[in-house]
Amino acid sequence: MVESPGLDRPPLWYAVRADNLPAIKELLAASADIQLRNKYRETVLYEAAYHSSVAVVQALVQAGANLHARSNSNCRVIYRAAEAGRVDTVQWIRKDHYFTPNMSGGHGWTPLHYTAYADQTAMAKCLLELGTDPTIRSKPGGRTTLHYAACLERTETGEWKDDATLVRDLIEYGADVNLPADARCLSTSSETGERLHELLFDPRPDEPSPELVYPIHCSVLSRMQSKVEALLEAGADIHARTSVHGSTPLLLAAQRSSPEMVRFLLRMGADPVTRC
Repeated sequence: MVESPGLDRPPLWYAVRADNLPAIKELLAASADIQLRNKYRETVLYEAAYHSSVAVVQALVQAGANLHARSNSNCRVIYRAAEAGRVDTVQWIRKDHYFTPNMSGGHGWTPLHYTAYADQTAMAKCLLELGTDPTIRSKPGGRTTLHYAACLERTETGEWKDDATLVRDLIEYGADVNLPADARCLSTSSETGERLHELLFDPRPDEPSPELVYPIHCSVLSRMQSKVEALLEAGADIHARTSVHGSTPLLLAAQRSSPEMVRFLLRMGADPVTRC
């Protein structure tokens, strides 16, 4: 099995990224290598799950692509489909191939973690309805899908959006609003797949141990009032403190958020004289 180095990708790879089914069929008929992997050991099927329609995924599987191939971080094809919000692809994989909603891969992530980080609301709702547990935590870091959803300040198209739909859906299906996680859950990136795992989980030898934060800290730093409100309605502690600096949501808002967030927290009962 040959590894495709970096940017030196074959025509099949580009056809898949372009969702070009006619070209894919021609290349497969010409014996294109369907088992090719990149440096992360992702196959062309990973690219199809993220970039292409379910018809392309089906064509590649029919031609011999392995739906159960693992990447370097123990990721599966279905995780990439979930990350891209491709509900039809996830439903097809679940219907015709072995899949359990809480099956975890690299660093303990389930498909719902990828979905929450990418703010794929419809995909998240689908996975929750299938029985995915929103309280599953990453290893390391203890990060849940709610931490990631609370942090988000941009949609998958890059637009700013004060929308608590995903946060409320996770809470409805059992997410714990008072679970701590390490502060690397606050990292945001446009990277996907294996590159995202590198950013979020690769060791940082010179970095001190990150402090613990709660979903309400994440939402305050995202400047999303609707998310803070949803968390408070579900019982989040408005006086919760981070583990190292002892910052409350109000202290964080005073340092790094907007006057509107400060006013909102005060109106909701935050203590104006609390100190670190």
